[in-house]
Amino acid sequence: MENVRHFPAYITKDVIKEIYQWGKENDIDVYRVSKYGKDTTKAFLNYYEETVRGLIVKKNKEQYLKKCTENIDQLSVSCYSNKGDIVDYYLGLTYKVYPEAILLRGTTNSKHGLSSKTKERKPHKQDSHVDWWLYDKATPWDSFMEVKINE
Repeated sequence: MENVRHFPAYITKDVIKEIYQWGKENDIDVYRVSKYGKDTTKAFLNYYEETVRGLIVKKNKEQYLKKCTENIDQLSVSCYSNKGDIVDYYLGLTYKVYPEAILLRGTTNSKHGLSSKTKERKPHKQDSHVDWWLYDKATPWDSFMEVKINE
């Protein structure tokens, strides 16, 4: 049986077309903050999935979820190829709001989804941000490990 890669059902066909326009089968070395600590299965949820699972609480939940499904930025997993670009985020907002947060390092393995350096799509974005759109049932945490800020 052939291994068919597809995106989660909540992503519309129009948005999938846009993901294919920008996303590529890249294997980029990246850093990702696991806001929820050692449970790295939660570390690779996009905003839509965090909201559906109740990890992020929004006033107008249904309206927010609809907005998410129309925006490829909200449906990607944010990573950074340069550790320095994520350290401020980690030490600032994330560290204060999510004290159990850890920093992970790995690769945007194309078997898990398509990725793109955000500045290729948004030239004004000058940091090393990477958007990674994960396939349904992807397990990217298998190839990530915890790293310390000062390593």
